[in-house]
Amino acid sequence: MPGIYKLFTAIVAIIGSVSLVSTGEINPGFSIIGSILLYGYYRSLRGYRQLPREAVGALSFTTFIVFLVNFYINKDVFISVAQMTLIFQAIKSFDIKEPWDPLQVFFMSLLQLLMASELTNSIYFGIIFVLFVIFIVISILVGHFVIEGQRDFGPFLRPMAFITIVTLVLTAMFFVTIPRLRSGFWGGSLSRGIKTTGFSEKVDFGSFGRVKQDETIVMRMVVRPDKGGPYYLRGMTFDYFDGMAWYDTHKDSVRVYKTPDEFHTDVPLNAERYEAEVYLEPLDSEVIFTFKRPYRMESEGFFLREDNAGALYMRQKVSKRFFYKLFSVDGFYADKEYLASYLQIPPDIEGIKRLAEEVTAGAKTLTAKAEAIRGFLLKNYEYSLFTREPPEGVTPLEDFLFYTKRGYCEHFATAMVLMLRSIGIPARLVTGFLTGEKNEMGDYYLIRQSDAHSWVEAFIDGRWLIFDPTPPVFVPHKRGLLLFVDVIKMKWSRYVVGFSSYDQVRMATYVFNYPVIRLGMFRSLLSWIILIIITLIIISILIGGLRMRPFPYVRYRGVSAEYMRFVKRVRRNGGRLSPASDTEEVLTEAIRTGRFDRDAVRRFIEAYRFLRFSGRQDEAMLREFYEQARRLRRDHG
Repeated sequence: MPGIYKLFTAIVAIIGSVSLVSTGEINPGFSIIGSILLYGYYRSLRGYRQLPREAVGALSFTTFIVFLVNFYINKDVFISVAQMTLIFQAIKSFDIKEPWDPLQVFFMSLLQLLMASELTNSIYFGIIFVLFVIFIVISILVGHFVIEGQRDFGPFLRPMAFITIVTLVLTAMFFVTIPRLRSGFWGGSLSRGIKTTGFSEKVDFGSFGRVKQDETIVMRMVVRPDKGGPYYLRGMTFDYFDGMAWYDTHKDSVRVYKTPDEFHTDVPLNAERYEAEVYLEPLDSEVIFTFKRPYRMESEGFFLREDNAGALYMRQKVSKRFFYKLFSVDGFYADKEYLASYLQIPPDIEGIKRLAEEVTAGAKTLTAKAEAIRGFLLKNYEYSLFTREPPEGVTPLEDFLFYTKRGYCEHFATAMVLMLRSIGIPARLVTGFLTGEKNEMGDYYLIRQSDAHSWVEAFIDGRWLIFDPTPPVFVPHKRGLLLFVDVIKMKWSRYVVGFSSYDQVRMATYVFNYPVIRLGMFRSLLSWIILIIITLIIISILIGGLRMRPFPYVRYRGVSAEYMRFVKRVRRNGGRLSPASDTEEVLTEAIRTGRFDRDAVRRFIEAYRFLRFSGRQDEAMLREFYEQARRLRRDHG
């Protein structure tokens, strides 16, 4: 088997294995075992003897046993299969004997790529995928020629390049047009959502301290018009506090219906409008984070729920990248249900009540009292992520208010909620995110785990007003190249990984509503340049394909049939040939049998090679081929 075919087989195997290892989900031990394929293909390229079939069979059986043990230990069949493919690739690198063997490698590499696509959404996987498409197409073409006995690939370089380019274009078209599944390729998303805190029915007091030190990016947001921020991204509200944890006890919610690609809620009149595009990373929460007071939402999905406090939930977005667009106004929530529950306070907080009465003694209105409490906390308490365990008999909140006077957003917001409630003002805790760093290169906000935040909503004058008693904290931001890389990641996540059925509907709607491209789209010089470049690329591909000399397969279809009849006669006369035998092996075996004229066989095979693989049409060579074929039939019919 030609070395070039072995080389391309090795490249495809390496790409498939790297795609899995790069996800970070593979046990390092299996990654090391998989790397043995490098030595295996080195031996194959150097022409060393390959493993006997018995050894390959024994190793394959051992691999299956390892798979069963691995699955029994980690209980994850998907990861166990993925790790087994690495061992298989390593074994197969020592068993490349026939031209058909690489086909098993190609299939296993494709399986590895599909499995990797469920484990990662990294932009690096996109690069690996493009390389895989290029090399798998070239390898299959080279394999076809090798099986047919061709050794000179020079005449086929242009056709191979053309087929590869067309495959890439068709792959892109297939990606855009294929119907999106509501779950992953394997029936469900296997990517692990980012663990969040503060967005479940129960939130332990003090739990925010852990995530506030986590710099993992959870979402990106584009705001129009952007008035400089920071902006509050509202998640959930909580009504019940037992001294150690917050609870959301209001279970009722209503479905918001989609018509046809949007979710609508009531919108206040004469309010300033905003648009926010939110690019959400996979999270382990159903919460839809809202910006200001939303009245409309565009996204994929069909089941959006809204609770009585205005929080939105969508089960379909859990543990997957999700894009949605919010249309919001400068408004306030005005729900009046369960107001009594927002006055609940835990027992034995007389000290907190006395403190609230002292702080608000001079305030005349409810708003003034709330501002007085907020100002008191801002002025007299220090922000810190490092808090101590309270002494025995002292609650964490009492320790914060009366002793350490140091804490983070959860301490400040909880203190204000209970102080407001203790003087008769309904209040609730709100969890979400507060925008911090802005990527000026991409004109969007980066929201991290460390931007998780708690604040207060107080019911005053028939509406819920926002109060944030937490002191502002300066956080150093990234600069330069890292922000540019994040812009690329954001575009990749949105327009490749996050390309959804919603985007397909929007694209189809535009195409069918506007069959003629409006010139208004191309008013800028840059847009015209891009359009011209794309047009020239398409024209060059088409012209290149038309100018290529056509394969003589159709014209010389009888040549292949005649050749196959000769191969059968050689086999009937004792030739040791297999379906993978090339022309050189057919020539050797025909002569070895001693039943065929040596000169006729040689001229017949040479004529076949020319007609089948040269890409040229030659009537004289065609006559020569059939003359030798008749001679061989006449002598050994």
